[in-house]
Amino acid sequence: KKTAMALASCKINYTSVDRTASLIRSFQDLIQMRTVLNGRYVKVEECPSTWLESSQQLLSSLWNDEYQTFLPQRSVFNSSERYDWIVEPDASAFVGLWAEIKNKSRVYAMTSKLMQREGDNFFYFDCGYNAVWSLGGCNPRSTISPVLNYLITVGLEQNDARGMEYYISNVTTNHLFSNGNITFAEAFHAPSGKPFQSMDSCDLSSTATAAIVYDLSKGFAVSRTFLTDPPIRNSGVIVIVIIELVIAFSIGASCLLLNLKLLRQEFRDSEQRQQEQQDLHVVEDGGYYSATNSMNGDSANG
Repeated sequence: KKTAMALASCKINYTSVDRTASLIRSFQDLIQMRTVLNGRYVKVEECPSTWLESSQQLLSSLWNDEYQTFLPQRSVFNSSERYDWIVEPDASAFVGLWAEIKNKSRVYAMTSKLMQREGDNFFYFDCGYNAVWSLGGCNPRSTISPVLNYLITVGLEQNDARGMEYYISNVTTNHLFSNGNITFAEAFHAPSGKPFQSMDSCDLSSTATAAIVYDLSKGFAVSRTFLTDPPIRNSGVIVIVIIELVIAFSIGASCLLLNLKLLRQEFRDSEQRQQEQQDLHVVEDGGYYSATNSMNGDSANG
C-alpha cells in the first residue's frame, strides 16, 4: 500500500540497469547470509523468494532487443502506466551482467560490444588498449571509472566470460599503474588518460580505487583463480607426450622401411637393365642379334 501511494505521488520513475543489478546481488547475498547464519548464531527470518524473482524480472524487462543491450526506462504513471526507453550508449548497462544472465545469447551480445570499434548508434566501447569508457562511440566527453570497470569484470566473471574479464582487468590495472606510478583517482579523463583533480586533490585519494588496486594486483589471484599450469596433471602431460613420441617413432620407422624397400627395388631394376644391355649388341648394318645365339652358331660351325 505504501509503495502504491509512493508511486502515485511520483509522476516519473527512473529504472536504472546498474541499480537493478545491484538489487539482485543484494538479495542473493541476503539469502546466502541467511543460509550461513540461520541455526548457528542467530535466528534469521526467511527472505521472501519473491524479492529475488521480482528484481530478476525487472532486470529482464530492461533488455532491449533492438539494441541488444540493457537500457534504462523512464516510467510515467497516470491513468495507464507506460514507459519509454532511454536510448543512450552508457557503459553502466554492462553492470547488468552483475546479475547472472541465464540467456547466454544476451551475454554474447553485451560482450561483443566491448570488442567493437564501430557500430550503429554508437553502442561500441573498444577505444584501443584502454579501460572501458563511460560513453559509447569513444565519445571525447567520456570518463574512465575504476569502480565501473571493476563491476564490469565481476559481471563478466559471473557469466563465465573469462577472456574478456581478464582483458578488462589487465587494461584497468595498467591504466592505474601508468608511468610507473599508482594513481588512486576516482575518475580519469578518457581521451587523455589523466586523472580528474580538484583543488583539494581529494579526488586522487579514492578509497574505492585503492581497494580495486589491491584486489586486482594482490587479491586477484585469490578471488579469481588463474590457470598457471595446464588444466591437467603433470603425469597426464607425460603420458600424452610419450604416446605422441611412440606414434611419431612408428611413423618414422614405417617411412624408413618403405624407403629401404623402394631403394632395394630400384637397385634390382637397375641391375636387370644393365644385364639386358649387355645381352644385346649393335651390328654394323644397324641390326642386332642375341649374343647367346651368336655363340651357339659359332659352336655349331666349329
